[in-house]
Amino acid sequence: MRINLIIVGQEEHMTPALRFEKYEITRIARRYQYPINETDLMALKPAANKRGHLTKDELAAVAYWKAPRSSGHVRKNSEDYVSEITGFAFRTNSERARIESLTILDGVSWPTASVILHLFHRDPYPILDYRALWSVSLEVPGQYTFGFWWPYVEFCRRLAASARVDMRTLDQALWQYSKENQRIAKPKVQSDPALENPGGSEMSLREEIIDAVIDGHIGRNDVVTRQEVIQYFQDRPQSYTGVILSNSEMDRDHSPTYETFTQRVGKGRYRIHPGIIAQRKADRGL
Repeated sequence: MRINLIIVGQEEHMTPALRFEKYEITRIARRYQYPINETDLMALKPAANKRGHLTKDELAAVAYWKAPRSSGHVRKNSEDYVSEITGFAFRTNSERARIESLTILDGVSWPTASVILHLFHRDPYPILDYRALWSVSLEVPGQYTFGFWWPYVEFCRRLAASARVDMRTLDQALWQYSKENQRIAKPKVQSDPALENPGGSEMSLREEIIDAVIDGHIGRNDVVTRQEVIQYFQDRPQSYTGVILSNSEMDRDHSPTYETFTQRVGKGRYRIHPGIIAQRKADRGL
């Protein structure tokens, strides 16, 4: 498939092109299997639409669904702040203000902001996700901008309309097609698996594990198992998630490419060092 380039301002982007036939959208969407159930999330829409804004708990639910490993950051926002910012985003007629205003909330990146609009705005919006982008022949940009976002929105709206499907169905199909067909490239430097990051997060795997323990998503009393890490980080190669705890032990010789933070307490069970937990909480303002 030939991919042309377009220029938006000073930015260069690939022209989106669906990797499969549009008549297949509904069939692929039926196979959609996202790791986190969205039934409860979708149930929030009627009340939020009637109210005209999100609550802090609703924002936290959206953030967890999109990026559970970093979702705790949205708790830094006050209830009033969440109400004001999301209410503005839902009311304004400015497309740029709709998406960019949401990103001033703590813990809300462009992808999470796109989910808020996708689920709760009266107009149809796609979700920014590396899987969905791959399915329309786009690469994740080094930095999201409105110049990237708006052409993508318009493309998805045209595609959904021509295929006679709603935006939720289209998003499910794009995500599922990538899940079934995209091969995540291994890192160019394989000597540092602790920093491998095919999922697109800005944090290292080490930080994400620590955050997941702090936020109560995995582990108990700061003790986490190898199997919990493997299952929680399913988007990462098991060759990395299966060894990072043991290779990061503080009480044994280890590879210099790993930054130590664990203490072995049993077979396949590791405690995150209390000092590491305390420092990470301080970094996050918890």
